[in-house]
Amino acid sequence: MLEQAIVSVMSQTVTDWECIVVDDASPIPATIPADPRITLVRHETNRGVSAAFNSGLDTASGEFVAFLADDDLLSPDRLQIALDGLAKAPISICGFSYEMSHKKGEPAVSVVSLADLGRKGRFASMGATSLRRELALRLDPALRAGEDADWWIRMTLASPDIWVAIDDRIGYVVGRHDGPRYQMGHAERMRSRLDLLERYPSYFAQNPKAAAYTWKRIGLKAQLLHDKPLARTAFLKSMRLSPSPRTLAHLVRSL
Repeated sequence: MLEQAIVSVMSQTVTDWECIVVDDASPIPATIPADPRITLVRHETNRGVSAAFNSGLDTASGEFVAFLADDDLLSPDRLQIALDGLAKAPISICGFSYEMSHKKGEPAVSVVSLADLGRKGRFASMGATSLRRELALRLDPALRAGEDADWWIRMTLASPDIWVAIDDRIGYVVGRHDGPRYQMGHAERMRSRLDLLERYPSYFAQNPKAAAYTWKRIGLKAQLLHDKPLARTAFLKSMRLSPSPRTLAHLVRSL
């Protein structure tokens, strides 16, 4: 699906961009259009999604960076939405959807701090995020799932007072398909959430709503894996940290 992803970049209303395509040692080497704005970087061995993102960051030369998975798409005004937000704050987040759509009327834009985002632990996807390149931390190449949540937590801990502009316009379209999503099995995603709790105990202690949300996500994955004991434990911990009707409903179903 790489070709469609690249076409969505080439179709931007903003034309001053560079696109770094990182081929993580795919069996059939990637090819790119003959456009001087597009650069291909190939790994000789498969190093994982975090290493691929890092190679893109290392190669990028622009003032700002944004992210795109090869099975997703950018809306035609994605980079314009980013620039509008980056005029207000060093980090910009757009809306995302599973289909190309545009909201009518004036966009709703809010500006909050990274610390504010971190309190709930419900971070935006990497694809919906754009930021000044010098602020972008590298992703942890040891992680094969949950690398985005880990990245956001480290960003929050490093720069809690940095402002983030949140625009509700849809700029990122998540692809729906029957093919595999790299290392995105339920078990791997569940383990990555458990790992986050162990990695950042102080962060979660200071942000109980974020801890509650993380435990709820663990419970939901445990349900999908038919691990009812872990699901009950996770939902109970989530309820104790931040009670909610939805989590209670999940807990009841796990009994």
